[in-house]
Amino acid sequence: MAVIIIKKSDFTQVRALLMGSPFEAIERPIAYGVQFKLPCGINCNVHYSDKNTEIMKITPQNEQLDLELFQLLEFNLSTFAC
Repeated sequence: MAVIIIKKSDFTQVRALLMGSPFEAIERPIAYGVQFKLPCGINCNVHYSDKNTEIMKITPQNEQLDLELFQLLEFNLSTFAC
């Protein structure tokens, strides 16, 4: 599980990626951010940074539930990494 750091300005595109096919995530608020839950059980937590308001940290979780989809998710998210 790697933490991916993105620019806050890219969040709209990341959100569209996570909620679109093939991920079809459901969005829900969490402390200091948003959690996207995929139907297979993979979670993707997006946290705002108090220290640097220009970045966000994305933490994908539960890779064991669907390794192939998890790897696809990480690959797609890494294109936004700064």
